[in-house]
Amino acid sequence: MDKFDLFENVRKTVKGYDRFLSEHHIKEVDHWEEIPIINKQNYLLTYPINELIRENTFGKCFLIGASSGFSKSGSVLWLKESLDEEDYIEKVKNLFIDNYSTDKKSTLVIVSLALGTWIGGMQLACTFRSLAGKTDGMVVATPGIDLKESAHIAKEFGGMFDQIVWVTNPSSINILYSLLRNEKELLNGKVYFAVVGEYFTESFREKTAVKFGHDPDNVYVAKTGYGSADTGDLGIESRETILLRKFLNRNPEISKKLFDDENPPMLFVKNNLALMETIGDNLVVTKDQFVPLIRYN
Repeated sequence: MDKFDLFENVRKTVKGYDRFLSEHHIKEVDHWEEIPIINKQNYLLTYPINELIRENTFGKCFLIGASSGFSKSGSVLWLKESLDEEDYIEKVKNLFIDNYSTDKKSTLVIVSLALGTWIGGMQLACTFRSLAGKTDGMVVATPGIDLKESAHIAKEFGGMFDQIVWVTNPSSINILYSLLRNEKELLNGKVYFAVVGEYFTESFREKTAVKFGHDPDNVYVAKTGYGSADTGDLGIESRETILLRKFLNRNPEISKKLFDDENPPMLFVKNNLALMETIGDNLVVTKDQFVPLIRYN
């Protein structure tokens, strides 16, 4: 759907968005930039949640979850329909085949993220349970943020698999290493990390590779994406973006010219299902989903 078509569709079918535009005295829009930017405070927390979805569609809702609550405005409850996750599950399936050969190698996936109502952890846990049910040789465990239990599962079952892919936060990796440092079988190139939620440096990625028995330039040892509970996934690291970031990290003068910073930012391949604009230092997203977002910061 064209972005203007999406705008008109949401305006006509989402009561809260129509009210938002009326309160901002928006009647006709000739240029995209004339559309006011929405955010948690002026939109999501202003209108009732049933007015943020298209009329008469609540019956399609299959999940109520929450954002992390780390932002100043706190946690926001979100409604999701199954269509919001179908493309995501297929993407993760293909990503794991491409990065970790999960169609050929037996794989233990350990989800060590906050669960409960947090959409990030819950969505990933559900995704891997769904994939494990359809993928021979894939088994999933969901110990959540109990890292001691996570390490115990790896020690108990790791030897039965070709590899372990740990889904966790970057800040948990060093703790997990300290819990596994005497487990030689798990530190011989068997463990990989699919991480979310935090920035990390190339130095961190290379040190993680060495600690877990990989070549320091192995791009798949620690790999991440970019997204949020509000917008879903917006981008993912690829082999090429990681190699480019490694190059910039080793050539800080080039990074300085490109980004005005000797430390290169994280680089992602964008999700084509979302329209992204950079306005000042802010990322503004337009995406059609169960709670559709038009120019959301």
